[in-house]
Amino acid sequence: MPRFPASHASPCSQSAWSWGGGRGRGHCRSVLAVAASAWPVLCAAQQDDATTQALIDRYGGPVLSCYEAAQTAPAKEACAGRLASACSAQEEGGQTTFGIMTCQLAEAAFWDARMAHEYAGTLAWLGTVDQAEAEYFPEFAHSADALPAMQEAWRAYRDANCALQYALWGSGSMRMIAGADCHRAMTAAQAIALWSLREEM
Repeated sequence: MPRFPASHASPCSQSAWSWGGGRGRGHCRSVLAVAASAWPVLCAAQQDDATTQALIDRYGGPVLSCYEAAQTAPAKEACAGRLASACSAQEEGGQTTFGIMTCQLAEAAFWDARMAHEYAGTLAWLGTVDQAEAEYFPEFAHSADALPAMQEAWRAYRDANCALQYALWGSGSMRMIAGADCHRAMTAAQAIALWSLREEM
């Protein structure tokens, strides 16, 4: 079981990184060096992939069941946050700043996988829409081309917005939770939006 640091120190401290496989302070500082142009909490996202997957395996099942059973966007939105909440409540050290952040990042990774799934499904669906449109109005059959541009722009906006949410807390340790929660929430919302585009249009 992952063990989170008891302290509320920065995730770049040696103690904070010792639990996750020892990426080291130098590596973490190199990530923070580009914080002005990327989401600052990405330093924390460099946590051990096996640890992230273990948390998803442990707490993601009920969230996936909730998501797949939900038939509307609001119902799917109600599934968001459950993985991180269960993780924080049950993991040792899950109520520390670093523990909460790590659980949120694990849920963000869960939603990133759902987003990739929904993106692929919606892109394929738009391809069929374009085929039907092209029969009579080929000049308007470009919706599948527009989706990648939208997704790329959205990613840039998410990263910028989460960098802002991180920066708003200054040196306060809440910056780690704010940045991670932003990443989790925005990725979940985008996954659902991609599904809704295909299923509720």
